[in-house]
Amino acid sequence: MLPFAPRWTGAVVPSYFRALGPVGMNLAVDVLYRDERFLDLDYRSLQPARIEINARITLSSLAETWDLTLAVRNITREVVWQQILDQPLAPGNFAAWRQDRGSFFSASLAMRF
Repeated sequence: MLPFAPRWTGAVVPSYFRALGPVGMNLAVDVLYRDERFLDLDYRSLQPARIEINARITLSSLAETWDLTLAVRNITREVVWQQILDQPLAPGNFAAWRQDRGSFFSASLAMRF
């Protein structure tokens, strides 16, 4: 296996739209899969396979004048390491950097004039 290169990755993004009078509602879920991968040339830097789930709901005017999106990312609280490096002055130790920000919520409002 090559460092940083999972053998398999995949994404499924089902969504559902419904008009509620003058407002449209869109529900969507991201299911993201990444196979195990090495983050360095050392066998101890193997990151296991993971599934990350994100969800969002968007309310919008059917006249396309505004959108309001509420989202939650990384519902499964997966830890994603960006890189793991050997520490040459401390054999057997590693330094690691996280790519994920844990689970978090966000909101956005867009207006069109």
